[in-house]
Amino acid sequence: MRDRALGADERGRNFVDTARRMLARPDFLLPLAAAEHQFRRHYYQLNAAALLEDLFFDALGSYLRQFDPAVALERPPTGQKGWDYSYDGLRLSHKVGSGPQEIAAIWDATITGRDTWTFDEPIVYVARGNGRRTGSLGDGAGWSAKAETLGELAGVGKATPYDVWVVHWPEKSQNEVALLAHRRCDAPTPIRTLLPFEELWKVLHEAAGRHVGINEVEVLVTRQAPRTPPIGATLNLEFPHRSGVHLFDVDLLTDVPVKANNRGLLVSKERVGELMREARRRHLYAPYPLWFMAYANSRPPDLFAVQRIEYDALFSPRRSD
Repeated sequence: MRDRALGADERGRNFVDTARRMLARPDFLLPLAAAEHQFRRHYYQLNAAALLEDLFFDALGSYLRQFDPAVALERPPTGQKGWDYSYDGLRLSHKVGSGPQEIAAIWDATITGRDTWTFDEPIVYVARGNGRRTGSLGDGAGWSAKAETLGELAGVGKATPYDVWVVHWPEKSQNEVALLAHRRCDAPTPIRTLLPFEELWKVLHEAAGRHVGINEVEVLVTRQAPRTPPIGATLNLEFPHRSGVHLFDVDLLTDVPVKANNRGLLVSKERVGELMREARRRHLYAPYPLWFMAYANSRPPDLFAVQRIEYDALFSPRRSD
């Protein structure tokens, strides 16, 4: 473990920087995005959320072992409540949601008579949506259209005519994006046929040569635009929020209003939205686009196959004890 004299604030910023660097790599972002599609499609909501948390933890651990092995990533003892893992000694609570939505302060239906809750640890909130399925894309010169992210359209057809836009959405940009590629569809054509992954990968590779992380690339679908801007043109993209990993500082988590249901105490969707905006304002945020959901296999994850590999290794002629 590195210098434990680092304050919680600095370790929190280091955590976000680690998540940012991890998600900027396709070998981490794309498998995680595929799981967002596969797990949520084939598992119940709470089960999917738990599996996605475990997957994020495993991915983060793999990244740290490869690129920052001095940082310790640890799980709490079984049954420990309040935090889910520690990063360099900083205890963190991990939660996932589709943009701003209600999150649990604590899963304990026996707690009654409380209308506020104070959290002891910062919250890592992984939002897999932009706060609303549709936003708007325009050129600032009179044209704008309803926009949907390709991740939201995973496995769904699209009425024609339509346009597909690949844009660079810098992490620190609120609404301005740069056009990387454009495809126009005039006849009934699946999106993955109009923009095959191999073509999209070339665009991503060229952007990477200009030091654009893959997590700053978004793929959007709109109705056809009256004109096609040149590659590199600046466009205006508006969503209420942005899909990503947010860190809610503990100073924002004192006396948070909560409401009870039959399972525990919940923080409102509106307060979560406020926390997301503040995380972005403080730069405690890493983009997490999910356009790869549209290219991922939709079959259920095969958890048994992973376990079977260890069994098969027992009989491998290359086995070495």
